[in-house]
Amino acid sequence: MTIHLGRTASSVMVATALAVAGADAARASVYVVGVSGSYTFDAGGVPGNVPLAGPVSFSGAFEVDTSASPIERLSFGGYGVTGYPDAAISNVSITTFGTNFSAADIVDQDFLSGPPGSAVYFSENLYAGATPAIWMAFMTPGGQSLMIGAVYCGLAAVPSCLIAGNLAYQDFTDPMGDVYLGGVSAVVATAPEPAAWALTLAGLGLAGARMRAGHRVSGARDRSAGVYSRVEAAPRPGLRDSRGRVDREVANATC
Repeated sequence: MTIHLGRTASSVMVATALAVAGADAARASVYVVGVSGSYTFDAGGVPGNVPLAGPVSFSGAFEVDTSASPIERLSFGGYGVTGYPDAAISNVSITTFGTNFSAADIVDQDFLSGPPGSAVYFSENLYAGATPAIWMAFMTPGGQSLMIGAVYCGLAAVPSCLIAGNLAYQDFTDPMGDVYLGGVSAVVATAPEPAAWALTLAGLGLAGARMRAGHRVSGARDRSAGVYSRVEAAPRPGLRDSRGRVDREVANATC
């Protein structure tokens, strides 16, 4: 039984190692983009351009799989821009002014490259520790919009186009027409690796296998003990004395 359990444990560990290696390789191209900033004034209220009583903080995050395609790579006077498609975006966690935005709310933008455009543009390639400028837009079915970043083109200076760190939120159902504006920045980090979690699950599975195997071995021993007990208690021919009583010492000795 010990040999079978060892084979099971080895199989579990090998399968786990292969799964973890595959997951790690797949996650190597995935990055978490954190965005943060604050709104500082209202440009759409009555009267317009009213400074807020105090900055309203903004933050959120999403993941980008840099292996997804198609990827746009543009250049404007040496200013590089990289765009990623909707398929590259996942795990969007952005809430502002009580509105939750998801990947389904992304509105693809066209950075002078023609349709279909991209879900998000960055001013540089993504890597851990990068702080690229970002351009990304959201619109919910309920009419709430969020613009992270902005594009300015036709500038006299080089580059002719660039991404600015603007931030804008508007609820089109608001009769006051408020448009909250501010600034935003981004920072890139590597996505959490699934290795530790996968190994934890494998460890739990292996522990469960050992427990089940232990119960089977214990049950077999209990059943065997019961059989031995019944054999010892059973009278055997020729082991009775002259009065017909079973000679227990002889019976036990012959078992």
